[in-house]
Amino acid sequence: WHGMNYVDIELKDRVEDLTLLKDYFKSLSVKCYLCQSGIGALHKCRQENCDKYLHLTCARSVGTCSVQHGEGLEGIFDITSLEHQPWTLACPEHSDVDPESIPENSISTDQLVSIAKSYPPEPLPPKPFYKMTGKERKVYWSDDDNLAQFFEKVMTNTTGAKCAI
Repeated sequence: WHGMNYVDIELKDRVEDLTLLKDYFKSLSVKCYLCQSGIGALHKCRQENCDKYLHLTCARSVGTCSVQHGEGLEGIFDITSLEHQPWTLACPEHSDVDPESIPENSISTDQLVSIAKSYPPEPLPPKPFYKMTGKERKVYWSDDDNLAQFFEKVMTNTTGAKCAI
């Protein structure tokens, strides 16, 4: 939905790293209108001037949000054949979902909030070495993986002119 590309177009079992996309939404300081979580990728309601953001999974789970998919819409297509722009969704206030068609197994917003609170927080990115305190550097160097990565970087940067003593 957010321009995610498959790592292998044939297998379609993994998508590319979404770290930058997730960081973008964190920088906006927005949260899902339904579950109140700021973790993950969010979609803005398609209604003009609406400032609500939603997770696609939350929008689908609650049943009161209209979701316009875009499968099979490669290349030029007739936009008039769709009810809404492809790959968009609407918050409950701007949705045109018929209350009679809401699935019985839909999840309430209270349930979504509870589920979102049960997820562990996303780990913070590692602090750059130059910003670490002496104590943090000591812990960093005590990890064999960090040490190995450091020496690998050093060894790959030894090409070219060398100082011989």
